[in-house]
Amino acid sequence: MKNLLLVLFLFSIKLFSFQGLSSNALGFLIVGDINVGYETSINDFTSWVSTGHYITSTAKIFETVMEYRLSTGIRFYSKKINELNKNDFLEFKFGTFQGSNNASTTGEIYYGFRDQFNKFIYHEIKFGLARVLNNSSSQFFPSGAINIGFQLN
Repeated sequence: MKNLLLVLFLFSIKLFSFQGLSSNALGFLIVGDINVGYETSINDFTSWVSTGHYITSTAKIFETVMEYRLSTGIRFYSKKINELNKNDFLEFKFGTFQGSNNASTTGEIYYGFRDQFNKFIYHEIKFGLARVLNNSSSQFFPSGAINIGFQLN
């Protein structure tokens, strides 16, 4: 099984035209969020995005003290992903986080842009709203990120 997963991973590296690894330094500075994001293109205008977070502080996020958070979703770009100039995007994600001894699910929507510093290094800024889906509250929380990333291919 491990070999099959390795083959699929290696195949996906050659299959997709863009892959990036990024981190939100602002989250680390504000709440001690050690995080990494991964993005891989599905086609010229769409990508799959995933993030993982380990929160080192006791700051309240979504009205709870969070220990870790995982999210994944899809991103739609206004231009081809590989273009080196500013590229707007709309992102839809679902996530889960562990906090206060229970797990919760979130729905998230973001608007942002990615811009290349050079062929290999990029930055992105995004702002949006997140909502905890498995409680009775209908409250939305502001969310955002300032990421620095490295293109992997």
